[in-house]
Amino acid sequence: MDSGQPVGPMGYSMRAVFNQTWLLTWTTKGTWLPGDRRGWVSGAEFNAPDTASQAPSESLRNWCLNRMQADPVWLNLEQAQAVLASLQETAKVQGWWLAAVAIMPNHVHVVVGGPNRVDGAKFLGRFKSYASRGLNARWGKQNWWTENGSARVLPDLDAVHSAMEYVANQPGPLVLMIEKDR
Repeated sequence: MDSGQPVGPMGYSMRAVFNQTWLLTWTTKGTWLPGDRRGWVSGAEFNAPDTASQAPSESLRNWCLNRMQADPVWLNLEQAQAVLASLQETAKVQGWWLAAVAIMPNHVHVVVGGPNRVDGAKFLGRFKSYASRGLNARWGKQNWWTENGSARVLPDLDAVHSAMEYVANQPGPLVLMIEKDR
Protein backbone atom coordinates (compact mmCIF):
# COMPACT_ATOMS: atom_id res chain seq x y z
CA MET A 1 0.00 0.00 0.00
CA ASP A 2 1.23 3.50 -0.76
CA SER A 3 2.00 5.37 2.42
CA GLY A 4 -0.17 8.32 1.32
CA GLN A 5 -3.34 6.22 1.06
CA PRO A 6 -5.96 6.51 3.81
CA VAL A 7 -6.49 3.54 6.09
CA GLY A 8 -9.73 2.77 7.88
CA PRO A 9 -10.14 2.50 11.65
CA MET A 10 -9.92 -1.31 11.58
CA GLY A 11 -6.78 -1.18 9.43
CA TYR A 12 -8.65 -1.50 6.14
CA SER A 13 -6.66 -0.52 3.11
CA MET A 14 -8.34 2.27 1.18
CA ARG A 15 -5.83 1.99 -1.67
CA ALA A 16 -8.50 1.27 -4.20
CA VAL A 17 -11.54 3.23 -3.06
CA PHE A 18 -13.07 4.14 -6.36
CA ASN A 19 -15.29 7.06 -7.25
CA GLN A 20 -18.27 5.11 -5.95
CA THR A 21 -18.48 2.39 -3.31
CA TRP A 22 -21.55 0.32 -2.53
CA LEU A 23 -22.97 -1.99 0.11
CA LEU A 24 -24.78 -4.78 -1.72
CA THR A 25 -27.09 -7.29 -0.07
CA TRP A 26 -29.11 -10.09 -1.60
CA THR A 27 -30.88 -13.15 -0.32
CA THR A 28 -31.16 -16.75 -1.39
CA LYS A 29 -34.43 -17.79 -2.98
CA GLY A 30 -37.32 -18.28 -0.59
CA THR A 31 -35.50 -17.68 2.71
CA TRP A 32 -36.45 -14.07 3.43
CA LEU A 33 -39.89 -13.41 2.04
CA PRO A 34 -41.87 -10.17 1.95
CA GLY A 35 -43.66 -9.87 5.27
CA ASP A 36 -40.86 -11.64 7.19
CA ARG A 37 -40.79 -10.95 10.94
CA ARG A 38 -37.15 -9.79 10.62
CA GLY A 39 -38.33 -6.94 8.42
CA TRP A 40 -37.89 -6.79 4.67
CA VAL A 41 -37.01 -4.35 1.92
CA SER A 42 -38.83 -3.75 -1.33
CA GLY A 43 -38.76 -0.70 -3.57
CA ALA A 44 -36.42 2.24 -4.02
CA GLU A 45 -37.81 4.14 -1.02
CA PHE A 46 -36.42 1.45 1.31
CA ASN A 47 -33.04 1.19 -0.44
CA ALA A 48 -31.33 4.15 1.23
CA PRO A 49 -29.06 4.38 4.27
CA ASP A 50 -30.80 4.80 7.63
CA THR A 51 -34.14 3.70 6.15
CA ALA A 52 -36.17 1.31 8.26
CA SER A 53 -37.29 -1.96 6.75
CA GLN A 54 -40.94 -2.65 6.07
CA ALA A 55 -43.13 -4.01 8.86
CA PRO A 56 -43.74 -7.73 9.31
CA SER A 57 -46.93 -9.19 7.88
CA GLU A 58 -47.62 -12.86 8.55
CA SER A 59 -50.42 -12.94 5.97
CA LEU A 60 -48.13 -11.51 3.25
CA ARG A 61 -45.35 -13.94 4.18
CA ASN A 62 -47.76 -16.90 4.05
CA TRP A 63 -49.15 -15.74 0.70
CA CYS A 64 -45.61 -15.61 -0.72
CA LEU A 65 -44.72 -18.97 0.82
CA ASN A 66 -47.77 -20.60 -0.77
CA ARG A 67 -46.80 -19.24 -4.20
CA MET A 68 -43.27 -20.69 -4.09
CA GLN A 69 -42.67 -23.35 -6.71
CA ALA A 70 -39.43 -24.70 -5.23
CA ASP A 71 -37.90 -25.25 -1.82
CA PRO A 72 -35.99 -22.38 -0.20
CA VAL A 73 -32.27 -22.28 -1.02
CA TRP A 74 -29.87 -22.52 1.91
CA LEU A 75 -26.15 -22.33 1.11
CA ASN A 76 -23.68 -24.71 2.70
CA LEU A 77 -19.98 -24.01 3.36
CA GLU A 78 -18.76 -25.43 0.05
CA GLN A 79 -21.33 -23.40 -1.89
CA ALA A 80 -20.44 -20.24 0.05
CA GLN A 81 -16.77 -20.78 -0.80
CA ALA A 82 -17.71 -21.14 -4.47
CA VAL A 83 -19.73 -17.90 -4.28
CA LEU A 84 -16.76 -16.07 -2.76
CA ALA A 85 -14.46 -17.35 -5.52
CA SER A 86 -16.96 -16.11 -8.13
CA LEU A 87 -17.21 -12.70 -6.46
CA GLN A 88 -13.43 -12.37 -6.31
CA GLU A 89 -13.00 -13.38 -9.94
CA THR A 90 -15.78 -11.04 -11.11
CA ALA A 91 -14.27 -8.09 -9.21
CA LYS A 92 -10.81 -8.85 -10.58
CA VAL A 93 -11.99 -9.10 -14.20
CA GLN A 94 -14.11 -5.94 -13.90
CA GLY A 95 -11.37 -3.95 -12.12
CA TRP A 96 -13.52 -3.45 -9.02
CA TRP A 97 -12.33 -3.24 -5.43
CA LEU A 98 -13.84 -6.07 -3.39
CA ALA A 99 -13.48 -4.69 0.13
CA ALA A 100 -15.63 -7.01 2.23
CA VAL A 101 -17.82 -10.08 1.80
CA ALA A 102 -19.93 -12.03 4.27
CA ILE A 103 -21.83 -15.06 2.99
CA MET A 104 -24.44 -16.49 5.31
CA PRO A 105 -26.67 -19.51 4.59
CA ASN A 106 -29.48 -17.26 3.35
CA HIS A 107 -27.92 -13.96 2.25
CA VAL A 108 -24.79 -12.18 1.03
CA HIS A 109 -23.27 -8.80 1.91
CA VAL A 110 -20.62 -7.18 -0.30
CA VAL A 111 -18.77 -3.88 -0.07
CA VAL A 112 -17.44 -3.06 -3.53
CA GLY A 113 -15.97 -0.02 -5.23
CA GLY A 114 -15.94 0.91 -8.88
CA PRO A 115 -16.09 3.79 -11.32
CA ASN A 116 -19.03 6.22 -11.32
CA ARG A 117 -20.37 4.82 -14.57
CA VAL A 118 -21.22 1.54 -12.83
CA ASP A 119 -24.33 1.77 -10.68
CA GLY A 120 -25.18 -0.46 -7.74
CA ALA A 121 -27.78 -2.45 -9.66
CA LYS A 122 -25.12 -3.38 -12.22
CA PHE A 123 -22.72 -4.54 -9.49
CA LEU A 124 -25.52 -6.54 -7.92
CA GLY A 125 -26.65 -8.13 -11.18
CA ARG A 126 -23.16 -9.12 -12.27
CA PHE A 127 -22.20 -10.62 -8.93
CA LYS A 128 -25.43 -12.62 -8.70
CA SER A 129 -25.17 -13.77 -12.31
CA TYR A 130 -21.60 -15.00 -12.09
CA ALA A 131 -22.15 -16.58 -8.68
CA SER A 132 -25.16 -18.44 -10.13
CA ARG A 133 -23.08 -19.72 -13.04
CA GLY A 134 -20.48 -21.14 -10.67
CA LEU A 135 -23.10 -22.73 -8.44
CA ASN A 136 -25.05 -24.14 -11.40
CA ALA A 137 -21.90 -25.75 -12.82
CA ARG A 138 -21.29 -27.69 -9.60
CA TRP A 139 -24.73 -28.24 -8.06
CA GLY A 140 -27.11 -28.13 -10.99
CA LYS A 141 -29.14 -25.33 -12.44
CA GLN A 142 -31.62 -23.64 -10.14
CA ASN A 143 -32.76 -20.21 -9.14
CA TRP A 144 -30.35 -19.43 -6.29
CA TRP A 145 -31.23 -15.80 -5.54
CA THR A 146 -34.22 -13.57 -5.03
CA GLU A 147 -34.96 -11.31 -7.97
CA ASN A 148 -33.56 -8.06 -6.59
CA GLY A 149 -31.47 -6.95 -3.66
CA SER A 150 -30.20 -3.84 -1.95
CA ALA A 151 -27.57 -1.56 -3.48
CA ARG A 152 -26.77 1.28 -1.13
CA VAL A 153 -24.23 3.89 -2.17
CA LEU A 154 -21.63 4.70 0.47
CA PRO A 155 -21.16 8.47 0.20
CA ASP A 156 -17.83 8.87 2.00
CA LEU A 157 -14.95 7.02 3.69
CA ASP A 158 -16.76 6.95 7.04
CA ALA A 159 -19.67 5.18 5.38
CA VAL A 160 -17.26 2.71 3.71
CA HIS A 161 -15.63 1.99 7.09
CA SER A 162 -19.04 1.52 8.73
CA ALA A 163 -20.21 -0.82 5.98
CA MET A 164 -17.02 -2.87 6.23
CA GLU A 165 -17.47 -3.16 10.01
CA TYR A 166 -21.12 -4.13 9.50
CA VAL A 167 -20.07 -6.91 7.12
CA ALA A 168 -17.21 -8.00 9.41
CA ASN A 169 -19.62 -8.32 12.35
CA GLN A 170 -22.28 -10.45 10.67
CA PRO A 171 -23.40 -13.28 12.95
CA GLY A 172 -22.61 -16.78 11.78
CA PRO A 173 -21.09 -16.27 8.34
CA LEU A 174 -20.15 -19.35 6.37
CA VAL A 175 -17.44 -17.29 4.66
CA LEU A 176 -16.00 -13.90 5.62
CA MET A 177 -13.49 -11.87 3.61
CA ILE A 178 -12.32 -8.43 4.69
CA GLU A 179 -9.51 -6.67 2.84
CA LYS A 180 -7.08 -5.47 5.45
CA ASP A 181 -4.06 -3.22 5.21
CA ARG A 182 -0.97 -5.23 4.29
